[in-house]
Amino acid sequence: MYTRGQEATERLAAIVAGSHDAIIGKDLHGVITSWNPAAVEIFGYAEEEALGKSTEFLLPLDRIHEEGLILYKLLRGERVSHFETERICKGGRRIVVSATVSPIFDPNGKVVGAYKIIRDITSQQKTQQALVIANKELAFQNEEKAKRVAELGIANIEKAKRAAELVIANIELAFQNEEKAKRVAELGIANEEKAKRAAELVIAKGVAEFALKVKAQFMSNISHEIRTPMNGIIGLTTLALNQTLSPQMENYLVGIESSAKSLLTILNNITDFSKLESGKIVLENTSFQLQDLFYNVQFLFEKSAKTKGLDLICLSKVDQTTPLMGDSFRIGQVINNLIDNAIKFTEKGAITFSVSLQEMENSNTVLRFSVKDTGMGISPETQKLILEPFTQADNSSTRRFGGAGLGLTICVQLLKVMGSNLVVTSAEGEGSSFSFDLVVGDQSC
Repeated sequence: MYTRGQEATERLAAIVAGSHDAIIGKDLHGVITSWNPAAVEIFGYAEEEALGKSTEFLLPLDRIHEEGLILYKLLRGERVSHFETERICKGGRRIVVSATVSPIFDPNGKVVGAYKIIRDITSQQKTQQALVIANKELAFQNEEKAKRVAELGIANIEKAKRAAELVIANIELAFQNEEKAKRVAELGIANEEKAKRAAELVIAKGVAEFALKVKAQFMSNISHEIRTPMNGIIGLTTLALNQTLSPQMENYLVGIESSAKSLLTILNNITDFSKLESGKIVLENTSFQLQDLFYNVQFLFEKSAKTKGLDLICLSKVDQTTPLMGDSFRIGQVINNLIDNAIKFTEKGAITFSVSLQEMENSNTVLRFSVKDTGMGISPETQKLILEPFTQADNSSTRRFGGAGLGLTICVQLLKVMGSNLVVTSAEGEGSSFSFDLVVGDQSC
């Protein structure tokens, strides 16, 4: 019989095998017990060459002391997070790596080994060093340019002052009219203020554009750095939950798994929002079937819906095996966000996900995707607000239900890129409906 534990173990094994980071298991004597494909690629040693050996053959002489410090923390049940060090590859080449080490516990809570997640950051470090040098040079150039602009501005102001003085003098000499001279002077001051404001606007625009680029780059880098150890935490927690545990320890691990998944969802939403904001989302056009979308919905949300006592209903008025063309990942992302919100804001009743045919012409098919709930509902005034970034129906919702308030904004932006829009139908106390029509290519035509 194929158990849930076996399925979870196989799924974790696939994650380990497909990881771009080396994931190495060892016992308390430092003997290697597991060695994934990424470890083969990074260090150059085949699995059979590494298994059964002490990890010391990967350590430079000046780094051997690190293992003792790591072992001390592991025996205390502590996790060594994301530290930079050096390792030796096959052939003697030294590389710079980022490593995270987590203890492995037996069912009695005793530390029996550890897992290391290792990433080769040699090229990244070189790139960062080059970037630091380039930034210093750019800052110096910008400083010089700013000085020249400032000097030129001062010179122009001096010229403007002298010209104004000449104009005033000529007007006084020509007309001997104090009132006219005053008006000309006031006009000159007003123009000078306008010029100053225009210059400030140009500078502010440049600063804003630069800040947007820096923010996008920062979000890309930080999300990549956080996502890998977060996936490690989720994977190792799943492994631990498959062991025989006390009820208290199981509750702790379930809480860790839930919090890690929530944080990963928020991180993914922030990353996608940053990409959408900077116009870096690129759609794919690949073949997919509706049955895959329905399977993912049931796999991801059936348990959480049942936990709240909700029915998760999936309806399709279209043949689920028909081959379609489109970006199934982004379509699924929109659907998952809508269903996740529906479950979050519904206390009783049901969540209904449905797909229906709206139009068919030649090889193009228009499908309507809809998510309905029996939750609290949304007032007409609030319906516009919830589509804005970092916004929920009211401030208390953030504290009660959690989340960054980006889910619906990302849905709206993704649908806009895919040539569609999100339609909201709701009333307070009567539940909500979120739907969108999407053109997908029909390969069966």
